[in-house]
Amino acid sequence: MNNEVWDDLVTFESSGIKKGEIFVSISKSHAITLSASFARKADKNIKFATHIVLSYSKSNNALILNFTNDGDTPGSYKITKGVNLSVAARSFFSFFDLDINQYAGRYLPEEMDIPRVGKRWGIFLNKKK
Repeated sequence: MNNEVWDDLVTFESSGIKKGEIFVSISKSHAITLSASFARKADKNIKFATHIVLSYSKSNNALILNFTNDGDTPGSYKITKGVNLSVAARSFFSFFDLDINQYAGRYLPEEMDIPRVGKRWGIFLNKKK
């Protein structure tokens, strides 16, 4: 007998796609790491980027990420691409006198619309995951 109902049958079409946690992490060694899942979510921004420019808003306690393929942009850091993306940013934390022990951890990145700047990804340093 073939009385079964198959209305919920869905074909899996996402072979090769990993589902992971979306995060930006700051390590005690001053590295900023972007998870592979975040890189996929921000693909239109990151796809061709070779460098990243970091900005800091003291009043918002926020670190802003600007992806670029222009390594000559002042203050840009080379992105190391592997499973995750990372940049060594010791000078950034030193320049803004940010205590790495206070800010090391994982953060949920947010896409923000910043006046006079436009859309950028960033993290609020007072909102650890």
